[in-house]
Amino acid sequence: MIYHETSHGLSNRLVGGGTTGCLGGVQSAGMGEGWSDFMAASFLDDPVIGAYVTGNAVTGIRRASMADSPFTYANIKDRSMTEKHDAGEVWAAALWDVRTALGKAITEQLVVAGMKLTPCNPTMLQARDAILQADANSNAGANRCAIFAAFAGRQMGVDAASHTHNSTTDIVTSTAIPADCPTPATGKTRVFTSTHVPRAIPDNDPAGVRTGILVRRPGLDVQKVLVSVDITHTYRGDLVIQLIAPNGETATLSDRAGGSADNFIAVDLDVSSSFTPGSSASGGWKLFVRDTAIQDTGTINSFSLAITSTN
Repeated sequence: MIYHETSHGLSNRLVGGGTTGCLGGVQSAGMGEGWSDFMAASFLDDPVIGAYVTGNAVTGIRRASMADSPFTYANIKDRSMTEKHDAGEVWAAALWDVRTALGKAITEQLVVAGMKLTPCNPTMLQARDAILQADANSNAGANRCAIFAAFAGRQMGVDAASHTHNSTTDIVTSTAIPADCPTPATGKTRVFTSTHVPRAIPDNDPAGVRTGILVRRPGLDVQKVLVSVDITHTYRGDLVIQLIAPNGETATLSDRAGGSADNFIAVDLDVSSSFTPGSSASGGWKLFVRDTAIQDTGTINSFSLAITSTN
């Protein structure tokens, strides 16, 4: 939440050339909130805003995690998501989809560079186009199709239209991508569940504890990874919790977050952005938990993965 508020200073000073008065419409104010949610979430590798405040690691203070959001541009059109924080969820989810496709570092760079190219009182489509232009400027448009696919998934595709930043019912939604872009693979999702539980978490032990899932099916690639974890512990702020892929890439689910609250429970937490798209999903996945302080103890009760692959 602190990073969210600080990021308002970023968007207000970059969009529209720094007049600080460009984000007051339905879509533009929504993007002000969405940019702040996205920047905070991306920096902290956590798509849930305000989990610490609410004690809810699934949705935090929003209606949904931006990594598992059902909201699209159609929710602006039908006026079900026109309050600025609600509209912000649409924009943040779209940006998180871009991050999932391109990775953390390049997406953060494109989002900030895109702000500088976004006009005053922008529609979401104008801000989309500014990100595409930033990619054209920095990467010769190498990510154009992936960016368009991400926005098309939120009904902000190539044929979408919006007259002004206050447009709602007159919005035209679109799931189309440019004709020269390949059709994104739909993929197949498989669920894998650890049988090596429960596992006690040793107290104040840097060695921690691991439990694993062996994906035996060969040839699976990583397109999307959702992790579900149930850990009981009497002081959640003691825990470092990480998911380690077969190639060693690591997603940090929690790094001593949550203070004195009990337990860590996550359901279908999207950690896709921590893993290289197309890398091998076959092999051993590990959940690593380390307790960093004395006295409080706990147990890994369950651990499962939902992995989407193109094959």
